[in-house]
Amino acid sequence: MKKFSFLAMAALGLLFAACADKDVAADNGGTDVLKEKGVGFLKVNINLPSDAPTTTRAWAEDNDHLKDGKESEWKVNSALLVIFTGNSESEATVAQVNTLTGSWNPVTVNNPNQVTVNHEEVVQLTASTASKLYALVVINGTGVIEAEGNTLKVMNNGAWEEASTIGDLQAAIAQASATTGANTFVNATDGSIFMTNAVLSNVRGGKNDPTANPAKHILATIDSKYIYETEAAAQAGTPATDIYVERGVAKVTINNTNLKVSGLKTSANAAPTMTFNGWCLDNTNTQSYVVRNVPAYADGVFSWNYFNVSCTSGNDKYRFVGNTPVDAEYSTATAGYRTYWAVDPNYNTTTVPLFNPTLDAALTTAVGDNNPLYCYENTFDVDHQSYQYTTAVIVKVTLGGGDDFYTVGADRKTLYSVDDVEIMIANVLMGLSDFKTWFEEKVGNTTTNLTKDDIAITWNPDAAGVVEVEDVTVTIAAGAYPGSYKVSEIASVGSTLLSTVNAQVANIKRYVGGATYYAIRIKHFGDDLTPWANIAVGGVLPAESTIDKIYPGTGDVRNAAYLGRYGVVRNNWYDLELNDIVKIGAATPGELRTTDHPDDDLEDSFIKARINILSWAKRPQSWNLK
Repeated sequence: MKKFSFLAMAALGLLFAACADKDVAADNGGTDVLKEKGVGFLKVNINLPSDAPTTTRAWAEDNDHLKDGKESEWKVNSALLVIFTGNSESEATVAQVNTLTGSWNPVTVNNPNQVTVNHEEVVQLTASTASKLYALVVINGTGVIEAEGNTLKVMNNGAWEEASTIGDLQAAIAQASATTGANTFVNATDGSIFMTNAVLSNVRGGKNDPTANPAKHILATIDSKYIYETEAAAQAGTPATDIYVERGVAKVTINNTNLKVSGLKTSANAAPTMTFNGWCLDNTNTQSYVVRNVPAYADGVFSWNYFNVSCTSGNDKYRFVGNTPVDAEYSTATAGYRTYWAVDPNYNTTTVPLFNPTLDAALTTAVGDNNPLYCYENTFDVDHQSYQYTTAVIVKVTLGGGDDFYTVGADRKTLYSVDDVEIMIANVLMGLSDFKTWFEEKVGNTTTNLTKDDIAITWNPDAAGVVEVEDVTVTIAAGAYPGSYKVSEIASVGSTLLSTVNAQVANIKRYVGGATYYAIRIKHFGDDLTPWANIAVGGVLPAESTIDKIYPGTGDVRNAAYLGRYGVVRNNWYDLELNDIVKIGAATPGELRTTDHPDDDLEDSFIKARINILSWAKRPQSWNLK
């Protein structure tokens, strides 16, 4: 039977789109009904996502890869059926708009593998059938896409515009708040989410080469053979169209049940304590296309048949198109297949309007499946696969019980206390002949040593992050010349002494209150479909430095290996399972917002996490904090 369906799909962008039913039904006269009577009726069927298994490109066929999510995420407050007429999808124009009503019921039949909620409704058709008929569904469109009679209005860059073609909708850009990052695709009151048609391919991918440029569809074809003369006949008859829809946002959750410290120690070789302080999203997009924009094939930019030669997923290597039809009850020869990539409004530009929240105000301690954060999709080409463009989860933890600690030099595994650092600096000073001579003169003998209790350090800056010794105050309690002295004021040699101290106790980083931050950049295709570590591409191994060296190769060779490794795409659920903190992280949030560093590097990770991407789609990820 034909349906109008909403699925939560498992991977890149849960994509829902139209697909014609292959059930055999009696011809009722179809188009002639409209020609002779001037009116006709047709039935549509709408379905929302399931938690039952379905085949994805590279992920296992199990219940862990399809999730219903929260009830609010498939809640329907309003639904529009928009009917287009024209000789092709790209040329078709809006002919009529119907408001869909009635109940949305749990699915008990009709391919429950991909459906949670079902809605079936008959509408009266008044649009001419002289040309082909197409359908678009808009769910929870208030403030995004609205109707005025049979005219469709879309919010584009903050202004309402009339949309008469699918091209108008594809060009429309939704804006997020510049101060909060909140977007119009999620209802702030009840959590319901804007949804509309997804993009399907007519060519199978996954295990099969989908060819260079398969046809892809957003609008669902309406079969005029199933237009009926009466409402009752339509209700009893075969639905005229299938429509699959997708949510307009990506979803991120984290799980910290297994979060622990591994391999870190204090200077006394004790394991430090750890407290989880919260998490938030960083580098979220402030712009999004209203309808998902799937790129067209262009040499050196994008191809449907890209695959990484080192892909661990075996035959499921063609990552941009799915392997299983959206509705498995249909024949694989004609059914639609999900597509798994998108282009956002700032895909390949250095002028990227991303939102960075104010930390620590944005942090939340709420974790687990019932505490998601949502964001617009954020995608980019390989040239922009770097820190400043990639959506990330920021995690804050407190190490060492809440006292200030320091790291010194390149050591990212040892927490040094204030006392530890003072001892280091006292020892360095006593090793400098000019200081030693001065000190022995002040105390009046050559056997007294400088201790941590004799000095107070002035840091520059006096804040968290990388610091230097601005001055050292030495207090001599007894001796020939008791009193407090600043090293900087030691005649003729003070500044030299301080320079030497900073050179010998170099790269000191201060962690105020024991707070440390970790950025987990969200992987989309990730390690299964776009593996990276020391894999030769075009005969070249990754090398630390620039993006060109981290992601070697040129043109299609490079894109086939790495395009889509990072990013977030609408209707995907990225679930991060935090595991091990293996290195000390950033002392300030600002350190995480590096502007020119590739998403990957040749260092060991700071935090281990597992990222799962399931169908909602949900993409769990595991990370170690370092």
